[in-house]
Amino acid sequence: MAKKDETIKWIEAEIRRIKNSARRTEGFETNRGHSSLDPTSRQQIQALELQKERYLKSKGE
Repeated sequence: MAKKDETIKWIEAEIRRIKNSARRTEGFETNRGHSSLDPTSRQQIQALELQKERYLKSKGE
């Protein structure tokens, strides 16, 4: 696997930060933890994942 790009590292770190700091509801996590996050945090994570996908496409990966 190629060395990770700094932009990808930053996006993944932001996703982890949001997940770690988000107020979680009681219950089990499903769908990679998204269902237990509050709506605002879920939207932020989805936006970051989309940004990551677009960035990878723009680089041709």
